[in-house]
Amino acid sequence: MIMASKNQKARKIGGRLRRPPRSGAPEQLSDLITESDLQLAQRAAEKQRLGVKPSQEESRAYRRAEKAREEVLRWRFYRAIPQKHWRAMSGRHARTLNEQAERYDLPFGGASISLPAVARAVHDFLAENAHKLAMPETEDPLMLGGGHSPSLERYRAARATLAEMERDERQGKLISRDELRDGWTLIAGVLRRAGESLARQHGEDAQAIMDDALDDALQLVTSDGQDSIFPRTKMKGCAPGADARAPPG
Repeated sequence: MIMASKNQKARKIGGRLRRPPRSGAPEQLSDLITESDLQLAQRAAEKQRLGVKPSQEESRAYRRAEKAREEVLRWRFYRAIPQKHWRAMSGRHARTLNEQAERYDLPFGGASISLPAVARAVHDFLAENAHKLAMPETEDPLMLGGGHSPSLERYRAARATLAEMERDERQGKLISRDELRDGWTLIAGVLRRAGESLARQHGEDAQAIMDDALDDALQLVTSDGQDSIFPRTKMKGCAPGADARAPPG
């Protein structure tokens, strides 16, 4: 009979001793299952390969080994999440994530994200700023009534526009000009290849017409927003329209 002491921190699972991982993130199978289980699992896998039915003990060890393998792989993936997956989960553009990572010193600004590192950093940030976060949000005195001047009205209009842009960004309604340009670049590449096909079939003049149209469209996309091809769309990085450029009223 095998006796497990408290100092060994062993747990009896499925009739076999299994060591707990040395930390919360297992790095290999031996962090989760015993060497005996590993040997039984390997024996079961070999029998399956040869078409021989494993024993019940071997089958149970094999299932434990497979579950442990999934756990090790899961933690391995947690430590290297591609940024495109993080963008999808957060609902934020890469530029926004990089700005937030730099501003708040949070580790999600690189090409891959370590979820354990982010979780630790977020909770450290909350703990360090608990007092500030618990304080009621104070009003900007310049946004309240009292005092009217052209400069003050411009300030209030700018603050109101900024608040609207922050709200739209949180709701996913705000389009970054960089994102818009990137998307247009992809579309333009497809259309320019189509222009090359037109040149082969109808001559270079046909391609020239396509290229001129693409250049004109690119000029509109990269303009300051006054002549945008999306006049009703707010774009981060430029004034979202006449209402935002002038004070209300």
